[in-house]
Amino acid sequence: MNLSLPFSRNRRYLTGLDWLIGVLDCMTRQATGAGNSSQVILELEGRLDADQFRDALAGFTANFPALSGYPSRDGFNLAPFWKMNGRAVAPPCALTTLNGDNAGEESVALLGRFVNTPFSTRREHLAFHLVHAGASRSFLGMTFDHLLFDARGAELFLAEFNAWVNEPRPFSTALTRPVREPYLSCWKEKFLAGRSVNRALRNLASIKAGSFPIPEAAAGRRAFRYQFQQLNESESRAVTESAYATGGHLMRLPYLLALAVEAVDQVFSGRGLAPEHYVIPVSIDRRAARADSQSIFFNQFSFLHFVVSREALASRERLVKTMVSQMYDQTKSRLPEDFEKTMMLIRILPVGILASITRHLFGGNFGTFIFSCLGESAYRSPLFMGCPVTNLLHTPRVSTPPGIGVFVNEFGGRMNVTTAYLEGVLDDAEAAGISARFQPASRKPPGV
Repeated sequence: MNLSLPFSRNRRYLTGLDWLIGVLDCMTRQATGAGNSSQVILELEGRLDADQFRDALAGFTANFPALSGYPSRDGFNLAPFWKMNGRAVAPPCALTTLNGDNAGEESVALLGRFVNTPFSTRREHLAFHLVHAGASRSFLGMTFDHLLFDARGAELFLAEFNAWVNEPRPFSTALTRPVREPYLSCWKEKFLAGRSVNRALRNLASIKAGSFPIPEAAAGRRAFRYQFQQLNESESRAVTESAYATGGHLMRLPYLLALAVEAVDQVFSGRGLAPEHYVIPVSIDRRAARADSQSIFFNQFSFLHFVVSREALASRERLVKTMVSQMYDQTKSRLPEDFEKTMMLIRILPVGILASITRHLFGGNFGTFIFSCLGESAYRSPLFMGCPVTNLLHTPRVSTPPGIGVFVNEFGGRMNVTTAYLEGVLDDAEAAGISARFQPASRKPPGV
């Protein structure tokens, strides 16, 4: 007998992955003073008009009540859902404007400050910041609550906004008031999935993986910092060709992950350390698997977990093949799908309790660093409100622990590598060295 609990068909129930993001947000807030928010940055040619953007943004966001919602619990079945404002429209999002100079690094650094500023209320999940870098460049940062958007969802939101500016139109209810089934049935399937996931997580928890000490939170908040490496089209193509030659066709993720592991291992070596293992959680987008490639709101990803031994670091070819093998095994065993199903069972507990349980079960072993390869950006337009788009970057606050992440995205055929790190976990030179690892050999500085 498959027991199905009663639920409302008009509510947007949160998934287990959404709830897990809430747990990570809670842990990061406790460790750093602010939660697990993120930011996507558009680099633009020309001067984006702040007043025009503000007016267009107000008109666009008014269509999305989800922007002012917050987590709540269903009284019938205790499943968490996104409680949306009873009003038909959402309040306007904040826009801050600043002036910088023509140096892109300074403008991005200015925007980086805002991702470290918590949202002021539980109904606020989105804020925009515009830096005019002289008369010829603009940088637009969209800071977002990770519970409402994942990285690709944020890109899709900007793409939808730009399309609406060019051609204002009404939106479907499915987009403005997203509804999702509560997953309050198929319990046997979920518990069977939980069995394989628990086995995999126990194996990971038993590994003494290399990790960076998390500094004690001082009075106030600890900020995240960012180091970037931007590759041009030919350099990006060279990296992809190396990935295919080493790992096989379409095996870019294992190769890029291998580069990140080599770079992090170099940091440990520079500190006189040589951990026997590294453990890396890797987020993977699941939209294509669900035939839901344009889903904007909430979290549409799952995880793979990679383990790297000291022996695997003997050569890059060996390291990449290790990554390919682990990716194949986890995909074949449907571990990402099982992880999604298992996470549905955790929603019964509050995020604060789950955060405490998670710390106890893993004993602080949350991996060495987090990795994500977003691939080609979901924002594809060459223009944003008439301004040419020259690049798109991500500056996330990383779940803490581990407090460090390496993120690769691509825009216009050019790769960007972002190393995000909590102040005190790495120094700037170490973080810059990690990002520089992705440069083709001809551009690498000595010793990288």
